[in-house]
Amino acid sequence: MFEKERKKIDQIDKQLVKLIAKRIKIVKRIQRSKQLNHISLRNPQREKEIISIALKDAKKLGIPAKNLKKIFQELFKISKSR
Repeated sequence: MFEKERKKIDQIDKQLVKLIAKRIKIVKRIQRSKQLNHISLRNPQREKEIISIALKDAKKLGIPAKNLKKIFQELFKISKSR
């Protein structure tokens, strides 16, 4: 009964995983560059900017802000832990 919709969700989930992996690779390149140039890896201001942009986009799409903020905070944690 719900099989078609579940398959759509599965495809979206696969895309999300690929995008997260791509994001992590880019973050790692930035981290290496920062290390080579003796720049602090942590940039709280940049994290705030990213969340602010995401929340504006979320509002336009009707996504609850606090949920999206938590997702991005988890992405930041994942990026730092690798």
